[in-house]
Amino acid sequence: MGQRIQLIVRVPAVYWNPDNPNNKPERVLVFHNQWLYGMGFVEHLEKIISGIEILLNEDHDTRYPIEYSDIVEKAIKHANCFNIRCMTNTHSYATSTDNEDYTQEIQIKGVMEFLKFLDNNNGYMYIEINATGQPRTRQTHKISYGIINGLEDADERKNRTPRQYVNLFYDDTKIIDMGDWEFMRALVNLNKYEQVDVFKRLEEIKNIPIDTKANA
Repeated sequence: MGQRIQLIVRVPAVYWNPDNPNNKPERVLVFHNQWLYGMGFVEHLEKIISGIEILLNEDHDTRYPIEYSDIVEKAIKHANCFNIRCMTNTHSYATSTDNEDYTQEIQIKGVMEFLKFLDNNNGYMYIEINATGQPRTRQTHKISYGIINGLEDADERKNRTPRQYVNLFYDDTKIIDMGDWEFMRALVNLNKYEQVDVFKRLEEIKNIPIDTKANA
């Protein structure tokens, strides 16, 4: 029940040194939220992306690799609690499944079966973090994102721009009448980031080699 949405985040590999059990391959994290749709969905997505960018731009100690999953979870907590009148709870599936990486699920099930497996009715958020540079150096990062609507919003799942997604719920006149300036701000800020084809990105993930030693 409720507006079941998921956040899918593709994060870079984490490298400490050769054969270190804390090494992690590039992987996919999945988070669930029960109460997001429409303008709140887009506002929440923008706050998570902005939070990730702030944390990535901090002055990191290059003696240690960046733990991307920690950054993502901090950004989610920030987004969950940003508006005291509308706090929400996006949480990792890992808390109930003990599975931090869903890369293999995508590879085994295929993209459409994986999306169906997530039990979604009001849309999917996708965030991708790419790192450029050698591990444990001052790396540069690029954040991109995508949106797919849920089947309750339309008859088929499609890539949507933030505006197209919200227009599945309200027309432009209604949006203006509601006066949600936080949504307008989120739209403007999301223009800073590249929007990607989520289906193509998930198909690409199917071909990422799974390093079982790095997951040990």
